[in-house]
Amino acid sequence: MLFPDITAALNRKFGTPGKVAFRAGSNNLPLLVLANNQATAEISLYGAHVLAYRPIGQLPVLFVSNASAYEPGKPLRGGVPLSWPWFSTPDTPALPDHGFAFTSLWQLHAVEHSADESKAVLVLQDAAASWRLWPHPFRLTLTVTVGASLKLEMTTDNLDTVPVTIAQGFHTYFKVRDIENVTLHGLENTPFYNKALREMAPPSDEPVTVHAEIDRVYFPTTATCVIDDPGLRRRIKIDKSGSNSTVVWNPWGDKTKRIRDFEPDDFRTMFCVETTNTRDDKITLPAGGTHTLSATITSELV
Repeated sequence: MLFPDITAALNRKFGTPGKVAFRAGSNNLPLLVLANNQATAEISLYGAHVLAYRPIGQLPVLFVSNASAYEPGKPLRGGVPLSWPWFSTPDTPALPDHGFAFTSLWQLHAVEHSADESKAVLVLQDAAASWRLWPHPFRLTLTVTVGASLKLEMTTDNLDTVPVTIAQGFHTYFKVRDIENVTLHGLENTPFYNKALREMAPPSDEPVTVHAEIDRVYFPTTATCVIDDPGLRRRIKIDKSGSNSTVVWNPWGDKTKRIRDFEPDDFRTMFCVETTNTRDDKITLPAGGTHTLSATITSELV
């Protein structure tokens, strides 16, 4: 099964040579490529999924597995998957993990560009397919700004006449040289739920390091996180707003081998630090209410 090849029409409507272009990826996956004096980025309209972000003169900031499936109905492994309107495993077992936003084809609403900054606005609205999973009218908007930093803003508009509760997140995969030599700062002295052990854990005054499977939900925290990666001689800073929880994840070796769209050693070169609203940080929107979750990612050479 192929995605519809809509790239020619998109190039006619939005394309600008050297700055905004569309190409068909695997199975005609429609991809938006943005370029300016500060950075380049690639966004899949399937899932409104940022697949690549690369500041000029630097290595790629995001990790994508070579084993990732590029097929309708299946998520992409890497980049920035969008979890919405629930995060992780839902309360109803028959529903898909992480919701349906990241396996839906979004509409491109607008593209703007200047010498140093590019912006794309993508929209997903309720339809027959979404009502089978989540029976509420909604509008979900993702604004991606590409420049010296990568900024993601996901806005939920509740178009229902009753309140709705959502959990959500940017499930961001960062590229690292070697996970065992990486240090994550910003979550010191914050309690967390250890999902691997299914228990709460006391806070630590030490930064986070990874030497085994890690799956944690830190709450409450609005802190900026910094990934210190001496192997790639850079620090990646993640600022956020609209979020009071942060998820840290790496499946480690044994679990990676059981995940079909990972290669066996992928866990070595990826690290997920996720800006979320999950567990005790879920958002209840009144009828007509709105909420914006945002993350700003900045890669700094050291």
